[in-house]
Amino acid sequence: MSTMARSAVSGLSKHLSNELAKDNILVNQVMPGPTWTARSKQIVSRLAEKRGVPIATIKEEIAQEIPLGRYGTAEEIANLVTFLVSDKSSFMTGTSIQIDGGQIKSTL
Repeated sequence: MSTMARSAVSGLSKHLSNELAKDNILVNQVMPGPTWTARSKQIVSRLAEKRGVPIATIKEEIAQEIPLGRYGTAEEIANLVTFLVSDKSSFMTGTSIQIDGGQIKSTL
């Protein structure tokens, strides 16, 4: 998602969290980074084919740009969402959470 669109979604999430808090409705934003899914594999496969290199080469190049050195998994994103919908996050609203292996270097 582009920086401008991400900022707009963050603003909307913050606004909704303030509006809905009185009804005890929590609104948080999850901002995933590179996650290895069927779609990302398809994109990486196309890039590899276009460049005439193995899929692993493209995947490694992208992973090198992530401080943790790897793609995230759908399970890791799901773990965060599971926490957010649990009672353990009952005092958490209006928060934007990046789950990207440290890839985004700036704050919103």
